[in-house]
Amino acid sequence: MIMRRFSSKGDVDRAWQYVLQSDGVQQTTYLARRYCEEAIRQINRLQPSPERDALIRLTEIVLSRDK
Repeated sequence: MIMRRFSSKGDVDRAWQYVLQSDGVQQTTYLARRYCEEAIRQINRLQPSPERDALIRLTEIVLSRDK
Protein backbone atom coordinates (compact mmCIF):
# COMPACT_ATOMS: atom_id res chain seq x y z
CA MET A 1 0.00 0.00 0.00
CA ILE A 2 2.75 2.42 0.88
CA MET A 3 4.78 1.64 -2.23
CA ARG A 4 1.76 2.36 -4.42
CA ARG A 5 1.03 5.46 -2.33
CA PHE A 6 -2.37 4.27 -1.10
CA SER A 7 -3.72 4.58 -4.63
CA SER A 8 -6.18 1.66 -4.51
CA LYS A 9 -9.66 2.12 -3.18
CA GLY A 10 -9.82 1.24 0.51
CA ASP A 11 -6.07 1.47 1.12
CA VAL A 12 -6.35 4.34 3.60
CA ASP A 13 -9.13 2.66 5.56
CA ARG A 14 -7.26 -0.64 5.59
CA ALA A 15 -4.06 1.04 6.79
CA TRP A 16 -5.99 2.85 9.52
CA GLN A 17 -7.45 -0.46 10.70
CA TYR A 18 -3.95 -1.94 10.87
CA VAL A 19 -2.84 0.98 13.02
CA LEU A 20 -5.82 0.58 15.34
CA GLN A 21 -5.23 -3.16 15.67
CA SER A 22 -1.60 -2.63 16.59
CA ASP A 23 -0.20 -0.69 19.51
CA GLY A 24 1.00 2.07 17.17
CA VAL A 25 -1.19 4.80 18.60
CA GLN A 26 -0.28 3.92 22.18
CA GLN A 27 3.42 3.73 21.32
CA THR A 28 3.30 7.10 19.60
CA THR A 29 1.55 8.66 22.59
CA TYR A 30 4.12 7.13 24.95
CA LEU A 31 7.03 8.44 22.89
CA ALA A 32 5.48 11.90 22.60
CA ARG A 33 5.13 12.04 26.39
CA ARG A 34 8.74 11.02 26.90
CA TYR A 35 10.01 13.63 24.43
CA CYS A 36 7.86 16.33 26.03
CA GLU A 37 9.05 15.38 29.52
CA GLU A 38 12.65 15.68 28.35
CA ALA A 39 11.89 18.99 26.65
CA ILE A 40 10.42 20.33 29.89
CA ARG A 41 13.50 19.18 31.82
CA GLN A 42 15.71 21.08 29.41
CA ILE A 43 13.45 24.15 29.32
CA ASN A 44 13.49 24.31 33.11
CA ARG A 45 17.23 24.92 32.92
CA LEU A 46 16.47 28.34 31.43
CA GLN A 47 15.99 31.39 33.60
CA PRO A 48 12.37 31.86 34.73
CA SER A 49 10.51 34.01 32.22
CA PRO A 50 7.19 34.27 30.42
CA GLU A 51 8.88 32.79 27.37
CA ARG A 52 10.07 29.74 29.31
CA ASP A 53 6.56 29.24 30.68
CA ALA A 54 5.15 29.52 27.16
CA LEU A 55 7.49 26.78 25.94
CA ILE A 56 6.32 24.50 28.74
CA ARG A 57 2.69 25.24 27.90
CA LEU A 58 3.46 24.44 24.27
CA THR A 59 4.53 20.92 25.21
CA GLU A 60 1.22 20.48 27.04
CA ILE A 61 -0.67 21.64 23.96
CA VAL A 62 1.22 19.19 21.75
CA LEU A 63 0.23 16.29 24.02
CA SER A 64 -3.42 17.25 24.30
CA ARG A 65 -4.23 18.11 20.70
CA ASP A 66 -6.50 15.87 18.64
CA LYS A 67 -4.75 16.24 15.28
